Amino acid sequence: MLYVRPYDEKDKNDFRHICLETASPTSKTEKQKKLLLTLYCDYYTEQEPQNCFALTDENDSAVGYILCSENYERYKDTFNKLYMPKLKKSGLLNFFHGKLDMLSHSMYKKEFPAHLHIDILPEYQRMGGGTALMTALKHHLKEKNIHSLLLAVDAKNIKGVSFYKKYGFSVYKNFIFNYIMTLNF
Repeated sequence: MLYVRPYDEKDKNDFRHICLETASPTSKTEKQKKLLLTLYCDYYTEQEPQNCFALTDENDSAVGYILCSENYERYKDTFNKLYMPKLKKSGLLNFFHGKLDMLSHSMYKKEFPAHLHIDILPEYQRMGGGTALMTALKHHLKEKNIHSLLLAVDAKNIKGVSFYKKYGFSVYKNFIFNYIMTLNF
């Protein structure tokens, strides 16, 4: 049985593990790991833990997560101040990757100020956890009067794109390698 609960500081190492385990198999050098953790995990758990939820097993260990920034401008300012210097130290390529990632969100910030990242360990996928995480985040954001979400997904991630569409997301922009998908609720 899987459960969803708000993020707790004890989940940080599990979340970092999940982030790395669910990344592309080619993303395994130390520089690539730093990039992944900085872009897709650490900011959220350190700066917006109230917008993070854990998918847990019967032992209350995190096996998945959903991470969200509710306000792009606040995200951008904090990320530029605290996290971009870390990316720059880990290499110029990581720094530019971070800038491009932020740019993809900035183009849609007015209509979709909130964005998310969701990952579940492969052995716990297709068990309803993704839907439970999305539902928890959606209800949480509605309580905050936030009614739209944005995410970027690799166009080759057929299972991911299918899941998002099933949940109600639609492709907002179709880039060569990525889809920008959005949800209004």
